[in-house]
Amino acid sequence: MKYRMIVAYIFVTVELFFANTLENNTEFSECDSKLISKDLDRSSSQANGFRKKWISELFLEAQQKFRMDYNVNNECKRDFERFQLHLKNQSMWAIKMKESSEWPLGGILSGTVNYMGNYDECLDISSHGVKGQYCLVEVIYNFPHVLQHEIVEKPDGMISAWEVITMYEKNPARVDRKKLKFAVCIPSSCKPNDVEVSLDKTLGPIFDTQGFQISVNVSPVFCKVKVNEEITYPQGYYIVGWLLISIFLLSIGSTMYDTSTAANNDDEPSNNFFNQATEIFSITRNFKNLIKTEAKEYAALHFLKIVHMSVLIFYHRYCHILGYPTTNALVTEEFYNTHDYDFINVMHIVDVFFMISGFLTFHSHLTSTARNGKLLSFFNVMLRWIRMIPVFGILMLYIIFILPYTGDGPLWNYKITREVNNCMRSWWASLLAINNVVRTDQQCLISSYYISLDIQLAIIGVIIVYIASKNERKGILATALLFVISIIITFFIAYLNRFHGTLKPYFSVVEDMRADKEFTGLYTIPFTRCAPYLIGFMTAYVVKLMTDKGNKFTNIQIYLFLFLSLLISGANQQYGCLFYRFGRKYNRYENALYAALSRSLFVTFHATFACLYLTSGLGIFTKLVEWKVWIPLGRLTYSVFLLNTVIQLYHSSIQKEPTSVLGVRTVLWWTLGDIMCSYAIGLVLHLFIEAPVLNLKMIIKRKLFRSEFAEPEQKED
Repeated sequence: MKYRMIVAYIFVTVELFFANTLENNTEFSECDSKLISKDLDRSSSQANGFRKKWISELFLEAQQKFRMDYNVNNECKRDFERFQLHLKNQSMWAIKMKESSEWPLGGILSGTVNYMGNYDECLDISSHGVKGQYCLVEVIYNFPHVLQHEIVEKPDGMISAWEVITMYEKNPARVDRKKLKFAVCIPSSCKPNDVEVSLDKTLGPIFDTQGFQISVNVSPVFCKVKVNEEITYPQGYYIVGWLLISIFLLSIGSTMYDTSTAANNDDEPSNNFFNQATEIFSITRNFKNLIKTEAKEYAALHFLKIVHMSVLIFYHRYCHILGYPTTNALVTEEFYNTHDYDFINVMHIVDVFFMISGFLTFHSHLTSTARNGKLLSFFNVMLRWIRMIPVFGILMLYIIFILPYTGDGPLWNYKITREVNNCMRSWWASLLAINNVVRTDQQCLISSYYISLDIQLAIIGVIIVYIASKNERKGILATALLFVISIIITFFIAYLNRFHGTLKPYFSVVEDMRADKEFTGLYTIPFTRCAPYLIGFMTAYVVKLMTDKGNKFTNIQIYLFLFLSLLISGANQQYGCLFYRFGRKYNRYENALYAALSRSLFVTFHATFACLYLTSGLGIFTKLVEWKVWIPLGRLTYSVFLLNTVIQLYHSSIQKEPTSVLGVRTVLWWTLGDIMCSYAIGLVLHLFIEAPVLNLKMIIKRKLFRSEFAEPEQKED
C-alpha cells in the first residue's frame, strides 16, 4: 500500500510538471502568434492585398504551361511536339533542351534580372532532325501600385516586396527589376516571332489574373542557331585581312633591310629614298625610338598620362560591368547606396589629356609658328589629323570587317552588330573628326569622340598660337577670353537643358551612352570641353615666362602649391559626389555651375604638377616621376586609349552567363588584366601602325619646314 502511494505521488508530480510546462509554452506560443499575425497584417496591408503570387511563381506556372502551338509554322509545331514526347521518355537531347533554358525563378529582389541559361548546351543539340536554337527573351511587366511609404535607399525588411520593387524603380542607381531577360531553348524551325507569340499567349493570361500588364519581345538578333556549314566571309574581310598582312610583311621586310643597311653603315641612316622609306616601317628602329629615355623634359606628362589612363581603363571596365548581365546587382548598387562615390565620380579623367594636349600645342609650336606664320598653322591641323585618324581608321576597318567573326555568345550579335552598324553609318564623320557633333548617337566606338574633340581643339589651339607668335599678350588675352566664353556656354547648356552637374554612370546610361542626352549634349561637344585645353595653354605660358627669366620655386613653395592644388581638385571631386546622393533635391543653378567649373578645377592639380616639374622639379617626388619606365609607357597612351574599349567590348560580348561582382576588388582585378592586355597589344599597334604614321608625319614636317621640326619629343603630343 505504501509503495502504491509513493508511485501515485510521483506520477501526480510529473503530470503537474508537464502540465505547467505546456501551459507556459502555450502562453508563449499565443504571444508569438500575435506578433507574427501583427507582422503579417502589416505586410498584407502594404501589399494592398491585390496580388496572391510572387513573380517567380508566375513564371514557374508559365514554364509548365509553355507550348509552341499558338499560330506558329507547322514545322515548328511538329518539332516542339517531338521535343515534348522525347521529354516524357527522358531522351538526353530533350532533357538538354529543357535544362539549357532558364526562366526567372529567383533572385529578382537582389537584382538578378538576366537568366542566360546554357548557351553552348542548347546550340550543341542535334537529334532526330531537331536542332537547338537559343533565344534571349525580354519581358517587361508592370502593375498598378501606389507607394505606401517614403522612398528610401534601403527598405525595411517588413515592407511588401511589391513595394520594394516600386521603390527601386524610382531610384536610377538601381537595376530595373521590372525588365527581365531569360533564355529559352527551342527547335531551330521556330522563328523568333513564333517564340514571341507563344510566350505572349502563355504569360498573358497568367499575369492578367494578378493584375499585371506584360509585354514580350524576342528580337532575331537575340536568337542563335549553330551553323555547321562553312562561314561565308564578305569581300571586305579579305581586303582588310590582306591589308593587315601586308603591313606586317612590309614591317618585317623593312626591319630586315634596315638592320642590314645600318650594320654596313655604322648605324647611320642613308640618304637613299628607298632606305628612308624602309626606316618608316622598321620595327627595330621604331622600338628604339619608343624606349629612348634621354629626353626627360616631358617625364611629368608621361607620368600623368599613365596614371590617368589606368584610372580611365578602370572606369571603362566598371561601365562594361554595369552595361552587361550580372548576378546579384545589389552588390554593384552598393557603390552608389553606401556613398562610395570616389570610385565612380571619375568623369573628369579625360580632361587631364586635353590639358596635356593644350600644353604641348603651345609649348611645342610657339617658336616655329613665329618663323613660318599662317602656313604652319594650317599644316599643324593637317598633321594633327595625320597623327590621330589613320591609326583609328585601321582599327575601324578591323571592327567592321574582322571583329564580327572572332567570337560568339548570347549577346554577341546584339553588342557587336550594333558597334559594326554604327561604324558603317558614321565612318565618314569619324574620318572628318566631326562624329561628336554629327550622328552622335551612332559614334563608332564610344571613346572616339575624344579624337574628334582633340582635332577640333587643335584648330582653336593653332589660331591662339598664331596670335601669340605675333603678340604674346594678345595671345594670352585671347586664351582667357575663350576660357570665360567656354565656362559661360557650358553653364547655359546645362541650365537650359536641366542637365546634371556630372554625367552619372547609372545602369540605364552605360548600356549605351550614345543614346544619353547629357553625354551627347554636354560631354562630347568642344564648347564644353575647351576650358581644360586652354588651361594647358596658360600653364605652358607660365612655364615659358619662368624659364626665360630663370625663376624657380623653392622646395617649400613646391610642396605648398602641390598641396593647395590637390586640395582644390580633391574638394571639387568630393563636391561632385553630392550629386549621387539618392533623394537629394535637384538645384538647377548648382548643377549648371558645377558642370561649368568642375573640369577646370579638376585639372588644377595636374597643371600645377606639370608647371612645377618643368620649372623647378618636384622635390622628393622628382625621382619617382623621372623613372625611365614611364617614358615608353607614356608613348603608348594613344594606342592603349583606342584598344582598351575594344578589348573590354570583346570580353563582355563573349560572356555566356551573368557576371558575379564581389565588389570593388573584382573590378580592380579585371582592370589589371585590361591594363596588361591593352599595353601588350598597344605595343604591337604602335610598332606596326602608329610609329610608321608618326615617322611619316615627321618626314612631311621636315620636307615642308626644313629641319627645325626634327625634335623627337614632338611626336608624342
